[in-house]
Amino acid sequence: MDLIPRTSYAKDFIGAIKMHFYSNSDSNQDAMECADCFRDEEWKVIDDADYGENTRQDLLEMGKDDPELSSFINEFIDCMKYNMKMAEE
Repeated sequence: MDLIPRTSYAKDFIGAIKMHFYSNSDSNQDAMECADCFRDEEWKVIDDADYGENTRQDLLEMGKDDPELSSFINEFIDCMKYNMKMAEE
């Protein structure tokens, strides 16, 4: 039995990801715009802690049946990493 509950912040991002993905055709631009909506929340997605891994897994699970959505989610995660890197410089 697992005493520590599984933490994921995917629910914080799913609505915005779907909105951006289905609203425009330029997915590269849209992934960055979507990531920019969550400035200062990048840690929820990119952190090396269990919750970061759980959040990434849950987001990727959401797109598993749609290769284009899966690609968009991967771009979103990459944009989150980029935003954090730029904030640290």
